[in-house]
Amino acid sequence: MTVLRTGELAVAAGVNTQTLRYYERRGLLAEPQRSLGGHLCIRSNRSRCCG
Repeated sequence: MTVLRTGELAVAAGVNTQTLRYYERRGLLAEPQRSLGGHLCIRSNRSRCCG
């Protein structure tokens, strides 16, 4: 898995960070795994599904 910050995933998906958080709250995105430092652990192709 690739470790991304929320902002990095947002840029890759073409949305802002608040949009990603909204998608998570609404259940449109599965709850992501997080590293010990709190960073998102995302499969590299997941960003293609957002936005």
